[in-house]
Amino acid sequence: MIKVLAVFCLVLCTFWTSTAKDVQFSAIKCHKYPAPKNGQMYCTTTSGSSDVTCSMKCNKGYDVNFLGSKTYVCNDNGSWTTMPPGGDLPWPDCRIYGRGEPVP
Repeated sequence: MIKVLAVFCLVLCTFWTSTAKDVQFSAIKCHKYPAPKNGQMYCTTTSGSSDVTCSMKCNKGYDVNFLGSKTYVCNDNGSWTTMPPGGDLPWPDCRIYGRGEPVP
């Protein structure tokens, strides 16, 4: 008997089927970095593509020193890329800037 499993997730997941002996996840395919400290990640999928595009936002009163990329893309081959290219991974953390410190 073939057991069919279905998983539905809000973010970074797709529908998959398998037998009980052979489970393959096509869902979370990129390394899961933690959300930035004092901030959040927002991820969406584009219809017709299996890529997931994420952007970050700092909590109120927080900012980043330098944000080299505006978006981070989890590609269908399991790798992260940044847009524009050349940004750092993982994304930067957010912090409070003290009195007299320049805020970026």
